[in-house]
Amino acid sequence: MSKVVLKAQDLDGFLTASDKASLERMDAQYRQAMVSFNILSTASTEGERRREEKHLIGLYNEMGSVMQEICQGERGIQVYSFVAPQESHGEASRLIAKLRDVRTGRQEFVYYIQRAYELLFISPSAPLDFRPPAPSVPTRTTSSSRRR
Repeated sequence: MSKVVLKAQDLDGFLTASDKASLERMDAQYRQAMVSFNILSTASTEGERRREEKHLIGLYNEMGSVMQEICQGERGIQVYSFVAPQESHGEASRLIAKLRDVRTGRQEFVYYIQRAYELLFISPSAPLDFRPPAPSVPTRTTSSSRRR
C-alpha cells in the first residue's frame, strides 16, 4: 500500500470557511492540551498534578464534543462511537479485538463479521432473524398432472 502525505496547501480550495473555523477551534484546544501536558510533567505537588489532570480531562471532553459537532454537520462522515448507543461500545471493542486476532477461527470470524454488520447497520430495535426464507414451492401444473 502506497503512503500518501498531504500538506496543508493540498487542501486549498477544498475547505469551507466553516471547515477552517472548526480546524482553528480544534487546533487551539490541542495547543492548550500540549501546555497542560507540559505543566503536568513538571508539577511539583500532588495538588498541582491533580488540578492539571482535571483540566486536561476537561479539554479532551471539549475536543470530543467539538469533533461530534463537526461530524454531525457532515453527512458523509459517521463515527461509530458518536452514533451508537453507549451500551454497545464495549461489545464493539471486544468484537474488533476478535476480528483482529489471528487465532480467531474461520467460523468464529464469520460470526463476528455478522455481528459487526448488525451493530453497524441494523437498528437496535429491529428483530434479528438470520433464518433463510422458506423455499417457495412451485405451483404450476404440468401436462401429466392434468391428465389424471
